[in-house]
Amino acid sequence: MSGKSHAASDAFLGSLTSMTNDEDMQGILDAQNHMLGRFEKTNEMLSNFNSLSSQRYDNVQQQFSAHTQLLLDMKADLDIIFRRLRTLKAKLARDYPRAFAAATKDERKPDLGEDEESLSNSKTDSLTGASEKSSSDGACAAEKVHHPENTIVDKDSSSGANVSKNSEPPVYLVD
Repeated sequence: MSGKSHAASDAFLGSLTSMTNDEDMQGILDAQNHMLGRFEKTNEMLSNFNSLSSQRYDNVQQQFSAHTQLLLDMKADLDIIFRRLRTLKAKLARDYPRAFAAATKDERKPDLGEDEESLSNSKTDSLTGASEKSSSDGACAAEKVHHPENTIVDKDSSSGANVSKNSEPPVYLVD
């Protein structure tokens, strides 16, 4: 009986192998080998891309850290500068209250929505209309100049010095 079952299995195997075409099988094996080669190339390309991406990420991360540190240092420097400015303003307000009040009365904080052209036009308008001249009768002519700080300064033509007109002690500015 074992011979009969063995013969049946051989017959079944023979019928299966006769159903397949050797050329078709070789074509399937060639296609599988071709796909395996493409998958290996793709895997190698992805590995190279991954290592290159890792290197570039490390470089960018180092640059980002350096720039972040630079920004933090700049912020600390600006904080120190603004603290010093506040201290100087407080000292000026304490020592020269009227002059400081006059200087800050018309102080206008810049509107961040304005464009540069309108800012430059307003600056040139304030500078061109800032000079007024008056002369007295003869030897001592004085020129009054309105400075951007809204302090009136007389220019004495006899001495050539600028003299500040306010209730604070006089400040003589020499050209």
